[in-house]
Amino acid sequence: MGKNAKYYAEMIGTFLLTFIGSMAVVSFAGAGLAFGSASLLAIALAHGLALAIAVYALGHISGAHVNPAVTLGFLVLGKIKPEEAGKYVLSQLVGAGFAGLLVGYLAINPSLMAAFGAPLPGEGVTPQAAILIEAVLTAILVFVVLSTAADKRATPGWHGFSIGMTLAMAILAGGVFSGASLNPARSFGPALGTLAFSFAGEPVPAISMLWIYIIGPLLGGALGAFVYRFSVAEGK
Repeated sequence: MGKNAKYYAEMIGTFLLTFIGSMAVVSFAGAGLAFGSASLLAIALAHGLALAIAVYALGHISGAHVNPAVTLGFLVLGKIKPEEAGKYVLSQLVGAGFAGLLVGYLAINPSLMAAFGAPLPGEGVTPQAAILIEAVLTAILVFVVLSTAADKRATPGWHGFSIGMTLAMAILAGGVFSGASLNPARSFGPALGTLAFSFAGEPVPAISMLWIYIIGPLLGGALGAFVYRFSVAEGK
């Protein structure tokens, strides 16, 4: 199992992020609480802490990408081979898929009310605007990952905190506008849960909007890698 440990690590890390993040969203729907500043802060911290813990627990095994957009950033910089990148992304989708199914199984009624924890565009936000917001926020996240976890000049020991808090910051900034997924796998999990547990005739925004959360974060992942490469990369 040793040679496959990094793929299991990606699966577990993405499961952790997707499950905790989705359950945080679903919990507010289950308690009948309105979405507002308090819930946004709680959801942002849940995601940020989950990502930080995943990085600290699994970073030494796989790098803890737990996000296809981050893996794309590493691929753009030549820090991962295409075949390995594909296996990383597959592992991330499997982990997120399990999380989405488990959220639906554990909390079906609140999950239906909360789109299974899926990040979705806010009222009045066009798909184009949501894609742009996702791209910019993901670029910031990937830049931070590359400049802390993948740069030998970075201060040791702070990368997990920095990456987790960057995600929390991004959700606080963009959550009410685009949902601030920044991660195609994080959005795929709730979409799979919707397919498995939603009832006929129920709206399925997690599925119909999924394309936004594939295009936006992947564009951002590539952008973040290019900004890092042409600005502060080692050996520039």
